[in-house]
Amino acid sequence: MMAAPLDENVQSISLHKSLPIVAHGYILPFIFLYATWLYGWVAVYGVDDYWEPGLIVLAVIGVVQILVSLSCYWSVEIRATLATLKVGRCAIYSWVMRPPNPIFTGYNTCDF
Repeated sequence: MMAAPLDENVQSISLHKSLPIVAHGYILPFIFLYATWLYGWVAVYGVDDYWEPGLIVLAVIGVVQILVSLSCYWSVEIRATLATLKVGRCAIYSWVMRPPNPIFTGYNTCDF
């Protein structure tokens, strides 16, 4: 059930505080992925025996990280989820959700 719109142009407002850059969802999980894979590749499987599969897995992790980072650039919702923390007050950013427009279905904009 959605809340009633605040105004005809504003559906909801939420306050957000920026996380440290290392804690962003497009960096911190990938640090663990890279570390886990490099440990497994070097210590468990062996670099000499699995040279090409090791590089392929590193490339796949890199491509996924690039796509997640670009998703943060393309979508305000994803960026707010991965790079900010929702707070009650003392916010740095405010995220204003506009109601859907039946004529034009554009993107939500936010100056992060």
